[in-house]
Amino acid sequence: MKLRTGTAAAHREAESAAFVKAIFDATVERAQYVRFLEALKAVYGALEAALERHRGDPRLAPLALPAVYRSEALAADLAFYGSPARPALEATGRYVRQLEQLASAAPHRLVAHAYTRYLGDLSGGQALKKCIQRAFTLEGQSGVAFYEFGAISDLNAFKGQYRAALDALPLSEAEQGDVVAEAVLAFELNGALTREVSART
Repeated sequence: MKLRTGTAAAHREAESAAFVKAIFDATVERAQYVRFLEALKAVYGALEAALERHRGDPRLAPLALPAVYRSEALAADLAFYGSPARPALEATGRYVRQLEQLASAAPHRLVAHAYTRYLGDLSGGQALKKCIQRAFTLEGQSGVAFYEFGAISDLNAFKGQYRAALDALPLSEAEQGDVVAEAVLAFELNGALTREVSART
């Protein structure tokens, strides 16, 4: 499956987003970062519920891995920072609705969201963790549980296994095309989310 090449441009654009740059520069505002975590908790909650719903589908079963699920870690981080009750961002709602619609009508497209989210967390997310620790003067796992994968002993080996599992999924050629197109949309949805986070606190 040509996920990496098919999403290269979208990936570069996502990395150049102002919010992402602020994290890498360790200048991100705490309030904005908490907003970001709130949005991610809703997104991962929808994605992980969808993966569990379809764990009997051979196209998704290899990706329904609690070891990479992030909902509990995000809840821990939000408890650490403190998260006031407030309405979800519009971009969060669009992202969640897309995942819920796929779960009902086109579950094979969820592969794209597992790819963009979890491989991103396992790769670039590890660099982001150090930046967040620097920005907020954090030590240990406090406030960065989202980037911690305690059930995985070797992240690099696991990433290789995850990519191999993606390549081996029993998807038709048409379904593979769907997944690549959906992955581009996933980057767009995430971009809209980070732009709204940057604009609001």
